Amino acid sequence: MKINPTTSAPGVSTLEKENLGRISQIIGPVLDVAFPPGKMPNIYNALVVKGRDTAGQQINVTCEVQQLLGNNRVRAVAMSATDGLTRGMEVIDTGAALSVPVGGATLGRIFNVLGEPVDNLGKTILIMELINNIAKAHGGISVFGGVGERTREGNDLYMKMKEFGVINEQNLAESKVALVYGQMNELPGARIRVGLTTLTMAEHF
Repeated sequence: MKINPTTSAPGVSTLEKENLGRISQIIGPVLDVAFPPGKMPNIYNALVVKGRDTAGQQINVTCEVQQLLGNNRVRAVAMSATDGLTRGMEVIDTGAALSVPVGGATLGRIFNVLGEPVDNLGKTILIMELINNIAKAHGGISVFGGVGERTREGNDLYMKMKEFGVINEQNLAESKVALVYGQMNELPGARIRVGLTTLTMAEHF
């Protein structure tokens, strides 16, 4: 997991269009992608599928390489729904791992595993008390990673943060927490990487 100190949601690093592959197989959230000889991406590289489905809707799916299959093919896990993807669609190797924003840009915000803000999507009182005590008593900053969170629980925590002043909506730079969610309705590939996204943000502080 790489860092991206910008205030925008990067999702992935700058796309390197020179290295293109094509989807050869789709198994739920798992994609097999064929690349030209000598152009195999590294494990953990981010791949991006861009295009339009049969209904003309825009598609933008980010995947992470998990396995080298041989015969110039890799197996990747999607970080969002693969609905609309078809065999033969073009896949871009970004040449780098997933990247997320860090630092002040994350304070008071809610992010998904790709570092994209998902505010207003709406944990427990114990978690709230812990983060509140760190912020108020010790002046520290907390980064909360919610893996498999229910939408209601995530929203409750966010509202409590605002109520206690841990999140300052008027000036997000004064907030004392960043929140990263991989909710229970998201794909396994997204939920399993939430911990690394959270750790990357926390290491910067």
